Amino acid sequence: MNKQNRNEAALLGHCVDIWDFLMFRYKNPHSWTKFRQIKAVAKLSGATRMLETGTYRGVTTRRCAKYFEKIWTIELQEQLCEEARSWLTKYSNVEIIQGDVAGVLPKLLKKYEVNNLLVYLDAHYSGESTAIGPVEEPVLEELMILKPHKKQVTAIVIDDFRTFGSSGMPSKSEVLRLLEDDFSEFSLNVHLDQIIAIKKRHNRNEL
Repeated sequence: MNKQNRNEAALLGHCVDIWDFLMFRYKNPHSWTKFRQIKAVAKLSGATRMLETGTYRGVTTRRCAKYFEKIWTIELQEQLCEEARSWLTKYSNVEIIQGDVAGVLPKLLKKYEVNNLLVYLDAHYSGESTAIGPVEEPVLEELMILKPHKKQVTAIVIDDFRTFGSSGMPSKSEVLRLLEDDFSEFSLNVHLDQIIAIKKRHNRNEL
């Protein structure tokens, strides 16, 4: 599929999502809808940089590259990482890191420039074309790694909320409870199959 056809398909999927939303039909939104939500969260939170776990082939990364000063994205599978590098070669503000989130994320967050972040967590196993680490969904571990670095984070978006509670996945209540207990300075919402946590304004102003 060429770029024009891909963009047309993305727009069509977004239109379908709008119609389904108006008809109160809840489901997994298309990729363009999720991108628009990330963009809206960035605007609301003031995030200027993005940290993504689960690059896959880099479609979301590419769309976001025009709206963030810098993007760090982590992909476990080497082949997918190379595909994403090829796909994103012209975006000098994107850094693709190959490795397991548990090993990469703590080192990355120690860097001074990794701040004012929108963190997009999407590193779970989604079938044969995706990578699987020690657990199918590492979101609880990712959040615990983020916890000591909350001052660097202005927003968190966790994808595929509908899947939590299914086999091999943490429950919805586990994820929300961790956020409520350890990220209390963030407001929480669930919208369009994503958990959205945005740092409350008075806390952002303290940074």
